Amino acid sequence: MLLSACQNQSEPPVSEQVVIASKPDFSGSWEMDYQMSDQADQKIRWKYLEALAAEKRARESEDPRFGPRPAIAVENQRPGQLAAGIMVVGRFAEKISKSSVLTIEQDRESITIEREEDFSLNCKFTDDFQFDGKLGKEQCGWVGDQLVFDIALPEGLNVRHILSKGDSRVNLATSVYYDLIPFTLNRVYMPFEPGEGMYDCEFKVSTLKTCTMGAPDR
Repeated sequence: MLLSACQNQSEPPVSEQVVIASKPDFSGSWEMDYQMSDQADQKIRWKYLEALAAEKRARESEDPRFGPRPAIAVENQRPGQLAAGIMVVGRFAEKISKSSVLTIEQDRESITIEREEDFSLNCKFTDDFQFDGKLGKEQCGWVGDQLVFDIALPEGLNVRHILSKGDSRVNLATSVYYDLIPFTLNRVYMPFEPGEGMYDCEFKVSTLKTCTMGAPDR
């Protein structure tokens, strides 16, 4: 009986073990996999053309020459507003998700995601974690095995980052919402071992990213 009691004291409750085991560990250094990630220009153009087509169908549904047909709701937008809005939120999503490197530190209580050329994402693993951040009201937490960061910016602009993990990659989906217009960019990252002074990398529009060997320390 005494041996059994000692064993039970050294192990956490079963419910706690299940909760911890179900949450992925994102710790490490990650660099963008450009082949698997969304290309911003291509997706913005696709969404823009899609919005133009939806607006055209909405106008035709109100034109008696095309006969009676059900009206197509275009996200409650005024004529011409949806396509223009896609360009705005798309470019903003591109700007806040261009980091080519993520450095993630995670423990049982919190996570910090340092993003190259952008502000970091921080979260404490509590039921209701909300605070006034540098950009606006911020809230985060687990939704299943995904980690969700919500940021409410001024003038009705909202941002959501969703971090998820596969077998050998992590995905950071950045969604921007403005006046009911949504736009999402998925950035896929693969693990790498950072080496001090080995590479000097520069982001370029034409080549996405160019790296050269750095000068060795002397």
